[in-house]
Amino acid sequence: MDPFWYIANCNHFEEATIHPFTPGFTFYNRCVGDLSHEYVQYILGGILPQKGYYFRIGYCPILLTSEYALSKTILFPGYRGTPEYSLIVQSDISYQEKSKLLQYCDGLTIPKLNETYDFRHMKWFHDNGITQVKRIDTAVYFFQEETAVF
Repeated sequence: MDPFWYIANCNHFEEATIHPFTPGFTFYNRCVGDLSHEYVQYILGGILPQKGYYFRIGYCPILLTSEYALSKTILFPGYRGTPEYSLIVQSDISYQEKSKLLQYCDGLTIPKLNETYDFRHMKWFHDNGITQVKRIDTAVYFFQEETAVF
């Protein structure tokens, strides 16, 4: 995956705050292919993915300068500093449940999701207020959207 290529070709970004107060943005990729179809169905509860469904790729914290907004990294949903991380930390779930979620998120990657098809934590984020899959009806990328990241 080359997420910076996606950023360079993206025309749909959303503001995000990186824990606790860092400005940033988030972006999405089109759901195509077996894994992303299963992901959408699992997250949305059986809705068949059709045109227009996108999954959150991650977050980019930014440093604002006088001329530019600079970002040097991408944080996968659930990584330390993301809104998902804040959701876990601030939730009313038990300390043991928080520890399990945080431990899972520390090693979470797209290849891991590709290998395990274990989407329950992503669904927890989605069900508890941080959208992981959504319908976007405008063009998200400048290029032909025919492939997905996973």
